[in-house]
Amino acid sequence: MSAEARLIYALAGISSGGVAHAPSSADEAFSWASAIDIAERERAITVLHDQVKFQAGHGRMHVLPADQRARLERLTVLNALRMSHLEIRLNELLQACTTAGIPVMLLKGAALAVTVYPSFTRRPMADLDLLVPAERATEAWDLATRSGWRKATIAQLDPFYAVHHHLPTLEDIRGTGLGLEIHTALFPRDNPFDLCITQLWQRARTVDLRGHIVFVPDDRDMLLHLCTHFAWTHALLGAGWRTFRDISTLQAAGRVDWDDVSRQLRGTPAATCCYWTLRLGRTLAALAVPEQVLAALAPPLPRSALDAIERYYVARLCPPHDWDSRTARLPKLLWSLGIQPRWSGHGDSRPWAMSELFVEYSPRIPHDGADAARRTDGQATLAARGRQLWRELRVLAP
Repeated sequence: MSAEARLIYALAGISSGGVAHAPSSADEAFSWASAIDIAERERAITVLHDQVKFQAGHGRMHVLPADQRARLERLTVLNALRMSHLEIRLNELLQACTTAGIPVMLLKGAALAVTVYPSFTRRPMADLDLLVPAERATEAWDLATRSGWRKATIAQLDPFYAVHHHLPTLEDIRGTGLGLEIHTALFPRDNPFDLCITQLWQRARTVDLRGHIVFVPDDRDMLLHLCTHFAWTHALLGAGWRTFRDISTLQAAGRVDWDDVSRQLRGTPAATCCYWTLRLGRTLAALAVPEQVLAALAPPLPRSALDAIERYYVARLCPPHDWDSRTARLPKLLWSLGIQPRWSGHGDSRPWAMSELFVEYSPRIPHDGADAARRTDGQATLAARGRQLWRELRVLAP
């Protein structure tokens, strides 16, 4: 990882009282532009802004260049406005669902924003994830389309969403780029996890949100969903920073019982997914995960193999800009090597199956000769991917 990436990921797991890898005036190679780029991609702008102000006030961090300081301030204000708007839109939809008698459970960022974060704006998100009973999902989706949301997907993808765990994605009609997903489950069909939706509703807690009673998952289900969403849904390739930040915030609020985690998850299909999420969080964000918890959840691999796989996961989580994510075979191979899906009881279920189904249903869009140009440049492309493969393989070495 670059120094900029290390800084941003370190911010996921620490309070405003300190910063790991904080750049100083001697760090001439440190790029604040790159650091802010990473923070914007990972939705860490607000936390970076807070840390910069705190550290600059205590003389611990080199002052940002004026243009980057202005950019960071602008992005922070924009984030606060977007999240305030999203909170308003959520309350509007909850009012409609309450009137219709549809129970709603907040998931992931929305659930955490109203329980363990000090305010909604402190947990940036690009969309809302709401779980409703399957038999009321279409009704809730229709209510949303009459409450300021519109369908964001094309009709050709309807067969895909018919087997998906949420209905077609909706977008804010005000053009903010914010989204809404009405879920009927936490994962697509044929997922390997034995999380019963009925029991999820039974264990859920209620929260009074401006007069609307909503459900949120209980602490263990929340942690399990965070870990598996990152390690399985995102295949350890995305959403890392906010996952680590959420777990750190849950832990700081006293909502994580590590003995319960190791006892309940050991030997389950979710064990290795939780292992890698927690291990990467400990490495990158200094999460205080006890060693015995990791030992209880670890896949049956030698320590040297686990260390090599971790180096690869870290490199893929925040790669250089010239890495091509379309080189998919090695990530799939290394994901399978670390997660050990057969040993973990996943059967034939893999996280990329739904992505491949999405591509299958997606229409082929002509590119005005771009495809022909790519074919003529096939040898150069092959050589470039060969160089990338070599770079990826190199990180496995100690």
